[in-house]
Amino acid sequence: MVTITRSFAAALLTPLVAVAAQAAEVERTVEVAAPPDEVWAVVGDFCSIQQWHPAIVACEAEDKAGTTYRYLKTGDGATFDEQLMQRDDDARSYEYTILESPLPVLSYLSTFSVTPGIDDQTATVVWQSRFTSLGVEDEEAESIIAGIYEAGLAGIKDAFK
Repeated sequence: MVTITRSFAAALLTPLVAVAAQAAEVERTVEVAAPPDEVWAVVGDFCSIQQWHPAIVACEAEDKAGTTYRYLKTGDGATFDEQLMQRDDDARSYEYTILESPLPVLSYLSTFSVTPGIDDQTATVVWQSRFTSLGVEDEEAESIIAGIYEAGLAGIKDAFK
């Protein structure tokens, strides 16, 4: 007869019952007093973020073998390397990922979109993401990302006053 200790049994079963970490999510929106196409013309370029986000002082775009990257610099010297994953001008949206940044996140995937608002003279800008928190609790990482989104969306709203 074979005797299995509890710790040995737990070691065998742990991979079978392990649950993947849940992704954190953030979504923020703002209503803008301009038609969606007009808003997209201002915010839709992948590097236009330097024009409407108050923290971004520089953006350089680069195309490598058909893939677009942007390199951001903030006023305090932080840098972000991001990759455009997909873009749909007809739907007025793009999706991107962060490759390198000082943010406490991994596997960050974000969608930025402009949709019709409550009437034909307004637009809704939606900025959302999913990611895994790195070194901090989900709530802290979500708060940091939310703050970035809120500042950027306020910049967009102000541009259309």
